[in-house]
Amino acid sequence: MKTIKNLTADQIRKSILQLAIQGKLVKQDPNDEPASELVKRIYEEKQRLIKEGKLKKDKNESYIYKGDDNCYYEKNGKEIRNITDELPFEIPESWAWVRIKDIISIQTGASFKKEQAVLAKKENYIRVLRGGNIEPFNLFLKDNDLYIPENLVPKNIILEINDLLTPSVTSVENIGKICIVNHELNNVTAGGFVFIFRPFLNLSFISEIIMYFISSPLFQSLMKDITKKSGQAFYNLSKERFANLYFPIPPERETRRILSKINQVEPLLEYYKNEENKLTNLESLFEEKLKASILQYAIEGKLVKQDPNDEPASKLLERIQEEKEKLIKDGKIKRDKHESEIVASDDKNYYEKLPASWKTISLNDVCSLISRGKTPKYSDNGKVLVLAQKCNQWDGIHLDRCLKTETSELIRYTDSYLLKVGDIVINSTGGGTVGRTGYVSNSIIKEQQVVWDTHITVVRPMLKMNSKFVYLFLISPIIQTGIEKNVKEAQTK
Repeated sequence: MKTIKNLTADQIRKSILQLAIQGKLVKQDPNDEPASELVKRIYEEKQRLIKEGKLKKDKNESYIYKGDDNCYYEKNGKEIRNITDELPFEIPESWAWVRIKDIISIQTGASFKKEQAVLAKKENYIRVLRGGNIEPFNLFLKDNDLYIPENLVPKNIILEINDLLTPSVTSVENIGKICIVNHELNNVTAGGFVFIFRPFLNLSFISEIIMYFISSPLFQSLMKDITKKSGQAFYNLSKERFANLYFPIPPERETRRILSKINQVEPLLEYYKNEENKLTNLESLFEEKLKASILQYAIEGKLVKQDPNDEPASKLLERIQEEKEKLIKDGKIKRDKHESEIVASDDKNYYEKLPASWKTISLNDVCSLISRGKTPKYSDNGKVLVLAQKCNQWDGIHLDRCLKTETSELIRYTDSYLLKVGDIVINSTGGGTVGRTGYVSNSIIKEQQVVWDTHITVVRPMLKMNSKFVYLFLISPIIQTGIEKNVKEAQTK
């Protein structure tokens, strides 16, 4: 996907958040109260919560400050150490460094057994939000949310406004996906694989800046560094290691300016993303539409110029008819009781589109076989492959998906019912796959014995007929559209 300056909407958003977390998105104002004052207010609120018994005291509580030598120091009890080299990047003079645990409490959601949960709201039950409810910056309630008995849910993990939610166990690409509870929820909690971040100072601008900073590429890379793999595809975010990550705090007024700037550009990014999706869809369909257009031009005789010196198609039909008569005489095919000849008509609705040297005939006139197969008895130890609808995909024929049958089952088939190079296979029953068409090339069939079941129709052009042209005709838009129309009409009857 290429866009302006090769940046997608998501990449632009990440660039903006990257500038924000480093203090480069808006200008610093020397009149702003420094971030250290905001940190003090957060610390005071934290102490109040501890005193009221709503929060446990941190045994390893520390304080980070900047010394006169422009180095950063962390004080833990009597111990003071220089942490300048540990900090992930530089911040403006008016900003402050803290550890995540200094500004938020981190709780794990409710644990419960599968049999304790129900899908419908019941009295004394609480809705549980899981990883699927969390999208970047957005929280969704779903129809399939679970409910668990309220006695399984401690009061301190009932969600409140300004809480932040992030999956604790997730795929590596979703590490750091985070959202904010920005409206009142009635008796809702999170599940055991979700972290609940609750700022000590319950103000929306603090929750928002935490959410955006955690969503920045730099901070997400730090989170990935502290995760551990917990299975084949999932990663576990370490609560303890996350709590000790360094976090930059801007002054309150600058924080509000940062949020205002992000909120200004977000609608523009959404518009940009919608346009980007339209372009992506157009690009993904371009090849398919181009192929369809080429095939449409081909079957209408508009793809290449007609040469007046070419032998007319009627001569080719004469040779095909001779071959067909020979096959009938040899007893290899039966004469069509409804055989007819199609000739040019005064009705110009269709024939006027064909070049003068072309001729329209019945598909049956140029094929030695048009037939659905049989369904044999399947056997895991069989050596004969049975082609089914699932084996015939638009990207090719996949014999590795075929079931097998015993060689003895071939008694039910004649030699004509063994798949051959040049055969055209069409899915002929079912729903969305009807009309799916494949071509049997030498590289597909090789020396394998393959039959087809009742859900597949095989079209076998005569030797003198170009089978690849017949295949292109059958996958052309005009034919495929006709098949779709017939299917829809049949479904309504």
